[in-house]
Amino acid sequence: MGRKMKETPAGSTVAFREKLQELGALLFVLCAFFVLVSLVSYDPGDISSIQHPPNNPVHNRGGLIGSRVAFGLLAHFGLAAYLVVFLVGFWSFLVFFRRKPASLYLKLFAAIVAVLALSTLLSIQPLVAARSLALAGTMPGLGGIYGKGLELALTRDLGTAGTWLVVVLAFCVSIVLATDWMIYKGVAAAARWTAGLLGRRRADSAVLREAKPVRSEMEEAATRIAESVAEERRRFAEAIADAGPAPSVSLPAPSEEEEKPDLDAAAPVVPAPRRESRNALKAAADSHHRPKLLPYEQPPIEIFEEAPESRASMREAEIRDRIAVIENTLREYEISAKCVHYEIGPATTTFELELAPGTTCSSVAQREAELTMKLAAQVRVVAPIPNKTTVGIEVPNPTADIVRMRSFLERGYRDLRKIPLPIILGKTNSGEAIVKSLTAMPHLLIGGSTGSGKSVCLNTIITTLLVGMSWDEMKLILIDPKKVELASFADIPHLWAPVIDDPRKAAQILEWLLKEMEDRYALLKRVQVRNMDSFNKLGEKGVVERLREQGLPDEEVKASPTFLPYIVVVIDEMANLMQTSRKEVEASIAMIAAKARAVGIHLICATQRPSTDVITGLIKANMPSRIGFRVASAIESRIILDAKGAERLLGKGDMLTLMAPTYQLQRGQCTFTSDEEIRGVVQFLKSKGKPVYHQELVQIDQATEAEGSIDDELFEDAVRIVLQEQRGSTSLLQRKLQVGYSRASRLIETMEQFGIVGKHNGSSARDILMTWEQWEARKKQIESPAEA
Repeated sequence: MGRKMKETPAGSTVAFREKLQELGALLFVLCAFFVLVSLVSYDPGDISSIQHPPNNPVHNRGGLIGSRVAFGLLAHFGLAAYLVVFLVGFWSFLVFFRRKPASLYLKLFAAIVAVLALSTLLSIQPLVAARSLALAGTMPGLGGIYGKGLELALTRDLGTAGTWLVVVLAFCVSIVLATDWMIYKGVAAAARWTAGLLGRRRADSAVLREAKPVRSEMEEAATRIAESVAEERRRFAEAIADAGPAPSVSLPAPSEEEEKPDLDAAAPVVPAPRRESRNALKAAADSHHRPKLLPYEQPPIEIFEEAPESRASMREAEIRDRIAVIENTLREYEISAKCVHYEIGPATTTFELELAPGTTCSSVAQREAELTMKLAAQVRVVAPIPNKTTVGIEVPNPTADIVRMRSFLERGYRDLRKIPLPIILGKTNSGEAIVKSLTAMPHLLIGGSTGSGKSVCLNTIITTLLVGMSWDEMKLILIDPKKVELASFADIPHLWAPVIDDPRKAAQILEWLLKEMEDRYALLKRVQVRNMDSFNKLGEKGVVERLREQGLPDEEVKASPTFLPYIVVVIDEMANLMQTSRKEVEASIAMIAAKARAVGIHLICATQRPSTDVITGLIKANMPSRIGFRVASAIESRIILDAKGAERLLGKGDMLTLMAPTYQLQRGQCTFTSDEEIRGVVQFLKSKGKPVYHQELVQIDQATEAEGSIDDELFEDAVRIVLQEQRGSTSLLQRKLQVGYSRASRLIETMEQFGIVGKHNGSSARDILMTWEQWEARKKQIESPAEA
């Protein structure tokens, strides 16, 4: 009993499946019968596009729905619509009687070919016209629209006789595959039926002549029919038994494993599957565990423009032509390669080549210039493609697509808030979205020549940060020596200081960031956490408790912050900073890039002059995440990406990325953010709040304006050093005061204005024109009018 109880659920499940299969087959049988009735009783007058007004009520036995279904089938397939009904009914009967069709996909394909072949046959036959069957308004010929189209296409290339042969062959083969009926068996059955019919007629004639009883002849005919049926059944059973495991059968039923090589041989070059269907923002949000979000109203998505229709698609003929050019060009240099896949990206199409055994990847890379000449386009060779066994040939599309911000936001606008410091960079050649978190990079270096898309990339990054992070969660410090690139983001509530356009102030800001970094590390040490995220998870109560556990007085506990925002520093042009204060800027950037990740300070540095004196080895070593746009030479590409390739980019957003976690070069198209979109986001944020600047940053700004003047805090020390040494030298002040060249030179020039030192004397030091006592008296004269 216990054994039966265990088997009961399985048995009930099988019975339920069989019932469901039976009901489904019965439903299809009824639908096929309904369509058959509708086709037989079809009247063109029921269709308003043929006759106006149409019949009311409709004459079709299937009603209004039946007339529409019949019209659709007859218009497209012609009289071959009856074959569609027959095949559906035939398969439904097989399923109803528990016969599972083998090789279902092959049968479906064969059925489609059979219907189209019959439509073509009906269209090219000259005997009966559609008008003679009162179907002139329904279809252009007895084969319908598809039959007429195939007729025109085939007769143009094969002629009438060739078309007949091809279509009849296709129809016969497809009918055999779709129904498992053997042609020779059908012919044999027809011959036997004809012979039996003729035999019965002769027998009937003999009965009449010889006056034999009708009853005896009928019994004899019934006996012959029964014997014939038994013989046919026996032969059919033997054929089924022989078609099973026996390998000598001439036409076995094809299996799925046997079909795959044929399909691959018919289509050796196929487009690689697209991988853009998943929600990129949601996937990125799921991979990060961000602390509790603060309230924030994101800018409306309507600010961003909708993505235009894709223009990067190419016709099959163009793709085939390019594949032939690539393979033939390599064959000229005795390189055996075959294109096996291709991917159409926003700006380029990647052709994947499979090399013959013994062929090196470097041999293909060495023919990059020849491929560029043959294809008349800027070609880039990827040898090999990372994580694949093929070599990539990247060829520009005739027209590049514009990647818009809204195409990403429409499917995950709220998910953007779940990503800490989100960055939407663009799309790869395979259509994948490049969505990153700045916290994982943790710093970003961008290089590219003028017009390559570097500034657009910066604007996109800042816009994404503003949309995804509130001003309580993130503070921005924008350094723009060019004065116009980042000016559109002025006065937004995320700013911690006004947009800095003076390189001297930028150096001071970076030095202040070092101090802020050390202060944050000291705070984390007191609270006994390892990073800023852990600190913020404690909340105000947890931070206060841990500070009191350390024995700090209440005044110091109250003065300590209980929440630390991210600090993102964006530098638009590093070259200007390095020219002004190279030593200070390099040391500050290197120190911040090396240590500031744990305390939430992140750098985004960009330059249009990627040279070794701007992007030094010390800076590169601490900034592994990089983006390279088009540059002038392979040397500059190696400076940015440690590899060549950026010199062959197309410009206008075409980029190479080198980022965590793989740190492999990946080509893509940068997201384009227009000035109108930036202005819309900025105006929205300005309406929600005003910037609250950090007091220390404001003081640095004011102190920098006084540098080099009499109000400079180092001016008195500089005068004392010059008068003691009796030498007015800029390098002297640099060594003694530990300041940069610009500040030291301004101090010397101010001394010249007050008559302390003489004019510039070439390479020699300036003459000293005043003693310390004279300067004290001169200073009193300057201060007395100011007091009055």
